[in-house]
Amino acid sequence: MITEIVHTILSLNFVKSLFCKERSYANKENFRRRRNGFIDKADEQNESTDNVKTHKIKRQCNKITFKVPLLASFLLLYICVFNVIILCDVSVNNVNMKTLKHEHDKFKKDKGLDYVKRRRNLDEKSLESIDKRTTDNQDENNDETSDKYSMSEVLELNKYYTYYKQKENNTNDSQYANTIQVTRNVIDDTKAVGRPHDLSKNPYFVKKTNFQLRPQSHQFNEKIVKLGVLLPEDPTQVFSLAKVLPIVEMAVPAVTRPDGPLPGWKILVDYRDTRCSSVEGPLAAFEFYVNGSADAFIGPGCEYVIAPVARYAGLWRIPVLTPGAQAEAFGYKIPSYMSLTRMMGSYTQAGDAIRKVFEEFSWRRLSMLYHNNDPSTGKGNSPCFMTLSAVFTVLQKKTTDNILNIAFDETNVTTTKIKKLLKKLSLSTRIVVVCANPSIVREIMLAADDLNMVSSGEYVFFNIELFSNLASASSKEPWKVEGDTEERNERARRAYSAVLTVTSPAPEKKEYLEFSDKVKQLAETKYNYTFGKGEVVSTFVAAFYDAVLLYALALNDTLRQANDPRGELDGAAVIRNMWNRTFQGITGEVIINENGDRVASYSLLDMNPNTSKFEVSGVL
Repeated sequence: MITEIVHTILSLNFVKSLFCKERSYANKENFRRRRNGFIDKADEQNESTDNVKTHKIKRQCNKITFKVPLLASFLLLYICVFNVIILCDVSVNNVNMKTLKHEHDKFKKDKGLDYVKRRRNLDEKSLESIDKRTTDNQDENNDETSDKYSMSEVLELNKYYTYYKQKENNTNDSQYANTIQVTRNVIDDTKAVGRPHDLSKNPYFVKKTNFQLRPQSHQFNEKIVKLGVLLPEDPTQVFSLAKVLPIVEMAVPAVTRPDGPLPGWKILVDYRDTRCSSVEGPLAAFEFYVNGSADAFIGPGCEYVIAPVARYAGLWRIPVLTPGAQAEAFGYKIPSYMSLTRMMGSYTQAGDAIRKVFEEFSWRRLSMLYHNNDPSTGKGNSPCFMTLSAVFTVLQKKTTDNILNIAFDETNVTTTKIKKLLKKLSLSTRIVVVCANPSIVREIMLAADDLNMVSSGEYVFFNIELFSNLASASSKEPWKVEGDTEERNERARRAYSAVLTVTSPAPEKKEYLEFSDKVKQLAETKYNYTFGKGEVVSTFVAAFYDAVLLYALALNDTLRQANDPRGELDGAAVIRNMWNRTFQGITGEVIINENGDRVASYSLLDMNPNTSKFEVSGVL
């Protein structure tokens, strides 16, 4: 290898030093003539050297000779050897790098392969998302300025989408009901003082918090069950005490009759006004627990009360049954909501139902107009906000388009403001999802009619009204208001022709209608609440009947499976027996999945042009 390198370098230097300024060998004849001349002179004495000792060469263009001095030869040899050493060192380094790379790859394969795959998939998805966004941006740049979305409007709901998108990658252990073990905490009092003491005279040991504050008792010796109802007294709330207590009162004799799940048992009920307060509601639950007044919680109904109560109840091993808790976060039962059972599904299921409609018609662009509480009121986000945040999350998985969402406070809104919001939405999309009080939705549709958004036939409005049903006359003719002018009612009727309503299905069987009449009568005579004219009890309210029935069925199974039916109640066993089961309730067939959530269905309502009444056009 050294010889080859030397020959290569010598040849190169030879050619460089062979000729003077004029290089006429581009011509073949000149090149041959010069070459022959050089060979003939090679044997002659070198006349260009004046003194051999000086090694000075006189360069003459007419007499060109070549001789490599001894010093240059040594220098050339040194360069060659140095290059060989470098090449060898590089080769060794390459071998070492390859070895290290092989070991590193092997380590990744053995230890981090799953992580690398996840990152690779994430990067590929990110690139695909970027490509899609780039394509969408290019398309939007070609559109009119009015077709651009305002990203600032998306941020509020988008943060929920990002959060739950990350949550999906986590395993929800509550999908396996048999793994739920709500055990008592073992308190270690051997070293911790556990009472007020002189800090300077005692060592530092932390005492574990005792969550089990009431003593163990054989509470079923007398076959008595205690239910604690936690709901607001305010009758304007969907789940109010005046609406629900008549239903609970009717459910008690149904489960304790001879052919019921708890024959001969006594069910005692206590209730508190939570005021939909995240402070007063948990304190009421704490009172029930400490006093031993509740073997199960019926309610709460408000999201901000359910969250803390369900967290505490999981540690207390007390079941929580409610038609509320529809927000997406409540679906992650472990570790926060271990004892929570949702009797009417979730907003996510409603979002999936709406997504099916959008996919059916290939609708990709939409906007949202919904009521949300003013932050200054301290009420937190409204049910409409939580509903559409779940819808937003579901739809964002299927589209790369931005979803424009605009919130307003329905307690402080005017027709002028509604028209302004509708004009803003009309610049972005032709599909509008609306969620608000039914009376406000009517005003929105009247404003849309004034803006020619209905008669043009270019707009579709989706009304999300989960807590009502078609059985009520007001749901069949939402455009009609008693006491309003005939002209406005006619305009509203025309406007509602562009509305599709998503709601809970209404059981129109004779048994349910009779049940509804009894509930209304009891509410009016005993609880001082009067339902609206022609109003049928909502299935969301009637679900409290099914909650009592489900608890009774699970309790019966738990006692039958227990070694000592007269012993202490195993709350975790009751929860396991409630989940992953099917039974016939007052609202129809009730399917509770392995995650403790009812499998809900929804109806899509459309106006019949002949009767001007809303009818079921599909089940979602």
